Amino acid sequence: MRQRCIRSELRTALPRFVLLALLLVASVTMYGFGCKNKGGGSPGAHGTGTIVIDATPDHLDAPWGLVEAEWLNHWEGTGDYTFTEMVSEKYTISWEQVPGYTMQSAMQETLYVWPDSTVVFEQVYVAD
Repeated sequence: MRQRCIRSELRTALPRFVLLALLLVASVTMYGFGCKNKGGGSPGAHGTGTIVIDATPDHLDAPWGLVEAEWLNHWEGTGDYTFTEMVSEKYTISWEQVPGYTMQSAMQETLYVWPDSTVVFEQVYVAD
């Protein structure tokens, strides 16, 4: 009669169980069971909106960077630009210095894009 070593079976089964448990926790954390109030779920699950980037004066082509908080997307550009169908989420813009000009507002600003809304990131540069 062959004896089974339960301790040995537990040693091989336990790491698999722990791995599955960690994967489950990671999945729940990433997708949040689709809870609307947590910003979880898949892109577009909460609707989309429009982001307008407006740098003044227009001829300056002031450089900026835009970051989406939840999905870590990043865009860079200069001057005025309009993004459409942006996932409802928090977005942060970072304006860069332009030689010979002073910015009239903060270098960074964070706004939330609600479904079917338009948010405007504005920066005014004044010549020194």
